[in-house]
Amino acid sequence: MNRYQILIEYDGTSRIGWQIQKKGESIQKILQNILSKILKEKIKIHGSGRTDKNVHSIEQSAHFDLSSKILNVNSLIKTLNYFLNKKNISILKIIKKNNQFHARHSAKKRSYIYLIRNNISKSVLNRNREWHIINKIDIHLIKKGAAKLVGTHDFSTFRASNCNSISPIKTIYKINISKKNNLIKIRFISKSFLKSQVRSMVGCLKYLGEKKWTLNKFEKVFKSKNRKYCAPLAPAHGLYLEKVTYSVNALSKNRIGTPKSTAKKWRGRLPINPIKGELWKVVPDRENYQVSNLGRVQNSKENALMRLTDTNGYLGVDLSKHRKYLKYSVHRLVWEVFMGTIPDGHVIHHINHDKKDNRLKNLSCETYSKNTRLAIESDVLKIHGMYLIKTTEQITLQ
Repeated sequence: MNRYQILIEYDGTSRIGWQIQKKGESIQKILQNILSKILKEKIKIHGSGRTDKNVHSIEQSAHFDLSSKILNVNSLIKTLNYFLNKKNISILKIIKKNNQFHARHSAKKRSYIYLIRNNISKSVLNRNREWHIINKIDIHLIKKGAAKLVGTHDFSTFRASNCNSISPIKTIYKINISKKNNLIKIRFISKSFLKSQVRSMVGCLKYLGEKKWTLNKFEKVFKSKNRKYCAPLAPAHGLYLEKVTYSVNALSKNRIGTPKSTAKKWRGRLPINPIKGELWKVVPDRENYQVSNLGRVQNSKENALMRLTDTNGYLGVDLSKHRKYLKYSVHRLVWEVFMGTIPDGHVIHHINHDKKDNRLKNLSCETYSKNTRLAIESDVLKIHGMYLIKTTEQITLQ
């Protein structure tokens, strides 16, 4: 199969969002249907992430697989845009990628822009592309508030009730705020965001900028980790997915860290003792390494096992290429090497709930919701509306 990345611009007005749903017309559905007709093959598109109803994209990233090679990319783009432009969608680029690339899981950074028109008069031309706010916004005050959000925090206050993310902890790398004439532009940069996180943060910054909240109140709301204290959501039509940035030569979904300095020495190695029934396969894009169906990782060039490290309860391993180290989560590495790509919206589940038991037979690929349900069923009993958390020594009420 041949894998292609596509960069897409779209006006989200009147669309139900990026992802295919039972009712309504989504961007993903439109793209898949037209690509399938033009290429005469059933195409499934994987996006870098979801955008909600009425949210726009300056450069959404996605990928699809095709049995044959595209001979004339420019001609295909012209043909696709002939149909897509009628629906306010445009293909910007189509790029050939190796099969390890994944639009979502290979992403290193995502940037979103939110536009606010702070003026007494509403723009007729841009009424569906920016948030019109009449009350004067104190730009210096919202910059101070935004500075409180940068870094690694628990963003539960800004998390939608139906968010499927496993953890509310995210890292915001940067927030840039600028104002030109009456247009305020707020840019958020992070590896990933919680559902409704950006719009929730903008809603709270608006309250701060209008001086409905003091800076102290803004910080208290943020640190409360309680959704009920959050200001109303900023409307979707002011939000844009600006750009998705990718790392070079990364094995799509297994990265759980950032490149490490070449000054750091090779992690400790262990001798390889054969185990009956153990199978080894080469790690794609890391040809000097192999992973086994029993969850062990070896450097085949050095003929030695790699030492595994604990990362938030999961086992990780540092693998190098061109003298740069990347950290991989072992359970995802085992699954991806032996079973293939992990679909969008899925995670790797430990069947016996031991996060360090990475044997292939102990792993399954589940949706986020099912993985959460299985975790609850294993650790929690619900009795008369109360949760009993099981521990090894006692049962405590929560």
